[in-house]
Amino acid sequence: MEIQIRKFNKKDYAGVTDLNNSLNRSNKGDGLWNKDLRTIENSYHLSGGEFLVAEIGDEIVGMGALLKIDDVTGEVKRMRISKNHQRKGIGLLILTKLEEFAKLNNFQRITLDTSVQQVPAQKLYENRGYKEFDRKMIDGFDSILYEKYL
Repeated sequence: MEIQIRKFNKKDYAGVTDLNNSLNRSNKGDGLWNKDLRTIENSYHLSGGEFLVAEIGDEIVGMGALLKIDDVTGEVKRMRISKNHQRKGIGLLILTKLEEFAKLNNFQRITLDTSVQQVPAQKLYENRGYKEFDRKMIDGFDSILYEKYL
């Protein structure tokens, strides 16, 4: 099982959409909240951010993105790992690559959120040095907001 972490390209769109839909907890279908997925190039790559996929063979098994908020801040978005590949270090590989991208592009701070139910995700972020700075409801989910200074 060789995992390749690489930059998203247009041929990945169907795999990214399928992965996101398979893990969608809100069951809200498609809407404005998915605009970034329909416009990955514009939302991430052309806006100073990054969107990565994890691939095993020809299958996209993970994804993660860094959205440029301002000149010094990025926000981790769309961290998704397929159910069959969770807890195998893929999330850590993606997060590490996103942090490397942030450092190379002079970001000083990374933020992210995850739900209180996603304890494995919380542990991943905390083990990488992210600190909780707030809690709030996001799309109907109790969420923890994290930040890390680079």
